[in-house]
Formats: sequence, structure tokens, C-alpha cells
Amino acid sequence: MEPSEIEAGKCYLANVTGGTRRLLRVLQIMSDGHILYDQRGGNQKARFWRAGGIVDTRAFARMAEREVPCDWVIGQEES
Repeated sequence: MEPSEIEAGKCYLANVTGGTRRLLRVLQIMSDGHILYDQRGGNQKARFWRAGGIVDTRAFARMAEREVPCDWVIGQEES
């Protein structure tokens, strides 16, 4: 993804650390170009959002594969 495509309040599917699929939810895009986000697993059992962190917008864009609905789960129809 391009950094300009990232928006606060949106969720993104990402592969992080060893190919684990996670949902990343952008909480805030800061004026210095960093993103505050939280995360959850991509399966049905992972219902709760946990602290993600703060990363540079470019680093977040490299992690994010694409935008997905915030209630997305693994196995849901790709669109």
C-alpha cells in the first residue's frame, strides 16, 4: 500500500512477524507522520483489540496488504 492510502478509523490486513495474519486498526495519524494502531488476530476467536504500537507511516504501509472491514475474519470471502 501507499502511505497516502492509510486513513484513521480504517482497518488493514497485515502479515506480521513470521507470516501471522493480523488486523491493524488505525487509531490516529499524528502530525509527525507516525501511526498509533491497535491489533487483533484474524480468526473468529480473536474478538478483542490489543495494543499495537506506534510506527512510521511508511512502515505501516509496508505491513498492510489491503483495507478490510474491521470485523473481517480469516476465511471470509475475498473481495
